[in-house]
Amino acid sequence: PGGNDATLHEKMYNNLRGRYKTFTIDDDTQREHQLFSVKHFAGLVEYHTDEFCAKNKNELRQEAIEFVRSSTDSLIKILLPPDAATASGAASAEYFSKLSREEGKKKRRNNKPDNNNNDRSRVHKTQKLQQRTVGAYFKDQLLEAMNFLRASEPHFIRCIKPNDFNIADEMDRERTIEQLSYSGVLEAIRISKAGYSSRFTHSEFGIRFRCFYKGKLKAKKKNDYKNICIAILNEAGLVQYDDWQVGHTKVFLRTEGYSKLESKKRERLYGSAAI
Repeated sequence: PGGNDATLHEKMYNNLRGRYKTFTIDDDTQREHQLFSVKHFAGLVEYHTDEFCAKNKNELRQEAIEFVRSSTDSLIKILLPPDAATASGAASAEYFSKLSREEGKKKRRNNKPDNNNNDRSRVHKTQKLQQRTVGAYFKDQLLEAMNFLRASEPHFIRCIKPNDFNIADEMDRERTIEQLSYSGVLEAIRISKAGYSSRFTHSEFGIRFRCFYKGKLKAKKKNDYKNICIAILNEAGLVQYDDWQVGHTKVFLRTEGYSKLESKKRERLYGSAAI
């Protein structure tokens, strides 16, 4: 009670500094400017305690308040009264006694409440009770982003930070490799190289690499294009299983095998060109 951003930072400094390897606050700059650092999986991240308490309040959501108040059960309705102090946990015997007297009066009165005044009072007290939390903003932004993604065809781009000093044309090799490893890019490349990453239908492959085929590129029967693909791969000098596989409808190439094939294709085309 009565805590604020400054006291939070002071408690972090007194109780957490030196206890955990992943948490640091230095004695000079960070303590003076209410900063602290947390070592995450991807690296060290610095935080500021400015508005830290306000942004991380665990407040009762507006939907839950309205849901409980909409109950027809009188016992359920009194659990969340409209008064902000009471709703936050300061309920007293006086409040419930007053509530009981009001219920008795309502039964004796003609059941014609002033809807306009009640609605205005309810709106005013609801606004006083509930402030919009960071979680609510995040939920709305997430729903908006998900709706946008469902309506589009996203292509994901992975960004790598070349150095920690925002200097142009400066590449920190160790830092870059670290990011590639943590983000799973190197593992994805390894898996891709282990499998057949490049795939073509028989007709696509035959047309793309027809420079390796000596005969006419015509397929009269179902398996003609398949046999043409096998002939092209053998002519190019690629090794079956190590570099390629031919299935019922497609040609499968490993990354290295595809690179070899494209390189030999360029050599053959350049060697055949007349200047």
